[in-house]
Amino acid sequence: KIADKEKVTTAGEVITYTITVKNTGNTILKDLTVRDAMLGIDKVISEIKINGTNVISKKYTVTQDDIDKGGVIKNIVTVGDKETERDVDVEQNPGYTAVKTADKEKVTTAGEVITYTITVTNTGNTTLKDIPVVDDMAGINTKIDTIEVGKSASVTGRYTVTQADIDKGGKIHNVATAGDKSPEKDVNVEQNPGYTAVKTADKEKVTTAGEVITYTITVTNT
Repeated sequence: KIADKEKVTTAGEVITYTITVKNTGNTILKDLTVRDAMLGIDKVISEIKINGTNVISKKYTVTQDDIDKGGVIKNIVTVGDKETERDVDVEQNPGYTAVKTADKEKVTTAGEVITYTITVTNTGNTTLKDIPVVDDMAGINTKIDTIEVGKSASVTGRYTVTQADIDKGGKIHNVATAGDKSPEKDVNVEQNPGYTAVKTADKEKVTTAGEVITYTITVTNT
């Protein structure tokens, strides 16, 4: 038995197996059973003459389970009382990206809410499982159970801007972890300092020496 591939890397690849049965004896072979469960072969070769051969070819489509399992795809065929095996290597290339976004580019006021979204994308050839996602600032502490090859999964959290954030200015810097990745996102803080100063007196007019005028200066943070 031979296969047209030494290794596979992707679900959906097709392996063509060829089973060649040769009569090496001095009698005609009759009613030789050929069975290969994986390839769905269950047939009887009615006759093979001396030095003759019979060739059977069948295709097998690689599954995602094959890739996730790794190792080798083991294929066994039984011809009469003989058993032959052919292994095809499975090459695993796990990989993923983690990106963090925010629904705001800047904030100006305490009490504003920033919604953060962490998106994990499976860029490898194996199914991802149990990816921990943590973002203390956004209140996220969870796990993504499964991400299929080529697919993405997202987790959302929220952060309420504080007056300390506004007073500090600059950027609100947020770092999360997703597996072994550390996606981060900065949101700008726009400061707009301003105030008014108003002076009042408790009298509109005076008529006598010795009268006391009380002045009040009021400063308001606008």
